[in-house]
Amino acid sequence: MARKIVFVFASIILSLFSYTQVNNTFNLMPVPAELKVNNNRVGIDKRFRISVTGNADKRIYAEASRFIRRLSNKTGIFLDKQEYVTPGDDNNVSAALLVKIHRPGKLRLGEDETYSIETGANQIVVTANTDLGGIHALETLLQLVSNDEKEYYPRGIHSG
Repeated sequence: MARKIVFVFASIILSLFSYTQVNNTFNLMPVPAELKVNNNRVGIDKRFRISVTGNADKRIYAEASRFIRRLSNKTGIFLDKQEYVTPGDDNNVSAALLVKIHRPGKLRLGEDETYSIETGANQIVVTANTDLGGIHALETLLQLVSNDEKEYYPRGIHSG
């Protein structure tokens, strides 16, 4: 009897581990609920810009600035004129990375931290109900940066 219980428990653990591996082929953290690869690419060069729109807490601007610095460190590209992302950058809806936030998040259990990332032909659009979801999306996006012989780019995805 004890052997059966151990076998069932081990089977459950192994199946959960394999499920995680299948659904997280990019080894991302946080793990998107859904991830579909597409062929769209938005190249990263010194003109790469980020813009935050909507009703967001000021912490998203600090995290967007951190994202830009980390992106620059990862690629070795000095991103022109954007050391800090500020509310004044909100007017640029044609930025390479557009982060749409619906409302400020509250630091509490059960808060909505979901996000989606859509890579189009010319723009990456992050949509989140709260700025907390936007912060998670920026972390995921940074992990998706890849390169080929021509340029750096976040791998094209549709996530949910």
